[in-house]
Amino acid sequence: MVPPPHGDHQRLNDRLGLFFQVHWEFLGEGRTYPETGVKRPSSPPHPELGSDVPSDYRTPDRSFLLPERYERFQGGWIVGGPDVVLEVLSPGDESRAKLPFYFELGVREVLLIDRDTRAVQVFRRGPAAFELAPPDGEGWHTSEVLGTALRREEGPAGPRLHLRRLGGDSARELVIEA
Repeated sequence: MVPPPHGDHQRLNDRLGLFFQVHWEFLGEGRTYPETGVKRPSSPPHPELGSDVPSDYRTPDRSFLLPERYERFQGGWIVGGPDVVLEVLSPGDESRAKLPFYFELGVREVLLIDRDTRAVQVFRRGPAAFELAPPDGEGWHTSEVLGTALRREEGPAGPRLHLRRLGGDSARELVIEA
């Protein structure tokens, strides 16, 4: 059995989900899926686990589908690449090892957020692999697909994550404390 994610990992993913549900999904921009398997199209079933588990899949902490890819959600799985995946980095995890798989399936962006430090990285699709997108001069990392900027900040209780919907007002922001 794979051990469950750390409680702080899950809390961060929950808060990110809340932000994206309220300020993205509920506005009709797309759908977000927590911990939903992403499989290759035509992936055969895993012989030891049964016909409902494919042999080639990854499970990001959060996936995002724009309306033109809603049909990829099939039978509880995302078949083919979502538009964006988000991975919460925890010590010793293998999130970065998933990047080639996501690239092959056509994922447009990958967001990596460190559970402990709240550091953010945004990877965008390049010609042959994902490329790290640099932050702007104020430290904001922008997801062009999600229309959202993210920034690590130092707060009174330690590092925190600041999220902001682009083109919105301060009511469309959230700060996630450590």
